[in-house]
Amino acid sequence: MIAFGYATVTLWSIHGYLPSTFTSEQTDDWQQPIAASTLFPNTISAQQWHFDYESTEKILSKVEFTNTGELLINPKLVSILTKVINSLPQDMSEKALLRVGFLISKSFPHLPHEAKKLTDVLINFYHLQYASNKVQSIENNPQNSHKKLQAFLGEETRQNYYLGKDVATQLFGKQRAITRYLLERKVIKENPELNTHQKNQQLDALSKPTLNTVKGK
Repeated sequence: MIAFGYATVTLWSIHGYLPSTFTSEQTDDWQQPIAASTLFPNTISAQQWHFDYESTEKILSKVEFTNTGELLINPKLVSILTKVINSLPQDMSEKALLRVGFLISKSFPHLPHEAKKLTDVLINFYHLQYASNKVQSIENNPQNSHKKLQAFLGEETRQNYYLGKDVATQLFGKQRAITRYLLERKVIKENPELNTHQKNQQLDALSKPTLNTVKGK
């Protein structure tokens, strides 16, 4: 983690003055600047990347910023991040992800701080998706409401772990509040150990999603 953090700081310290090395006649093979080569000794080429960053960049162009240039972290960003993840190879190394971050910084040269924030969210989202897919491949699709609730709570925990609670709430807060409420209601209604009166009591005690939560901020 220390080495990755050092590489990230170093990368952002050099990206501002790395000259563009693409020309109209030479686009398939990027001859890296000497400064970048200390981090990435191998030339970045289409064969080494195994994916087309141009298509990824087009998806990232949909990312929204405020009037003051701050990254908007909201449910809409989830859709964009998911499309970006789907455009990338599976099980990428940290070094490969760092290269993606470098390209993101070149895509938003006028917003270096927000480009780094976007990269952090994207990389963490990538790890979240990988972990979630791994869990889903091991666990069968839950059928009863209680197991569905447990699976949902597990996913919520992973979101908080990989993204941080604040970012996870901004991205998934609305969806999580509604899903949790509906699943908890279903668990109560399907509980054979509760009579009608007890079910109604517990249903009334559930916290309904607030108007702000449903609409999002």
